[in-house]
Amino acid sequence: LTPEAETLWSISSMVGFLAFILSCWIVCTVRMAIRRRDGIKESCPCGEIAEDCCCACCCNPCTQCQIFRHEKVSCKHNTYSLCAPEATPV
Repeated sequence: LTPEAETLWSISSMVGFLAFILSCWIVCTVRMAIRRRDGIKESCPCGEIAEDCCCACCCNPCTQCQIFRHEKVSCKHNTYSLCAPEATPV
């Protein structure tokens, strides 16, 4: 590989890793907020933060589906929109 290609590969790898960390942090934060809001207890003996972080990092797409399903079921009007004025329906 040329030096330019190696540099580009290094930069893209770093950006990809940072995007993964950011998405895990966002999903973990949202999951913790929903669990606190709805009074959902953790099922892992490691604690609340460890469970939320493991779920967000190990299976991020599954955790996002779980969050959206939970929000849709708990919605007042039985319709869910990501652009709802109250951000998360109660």
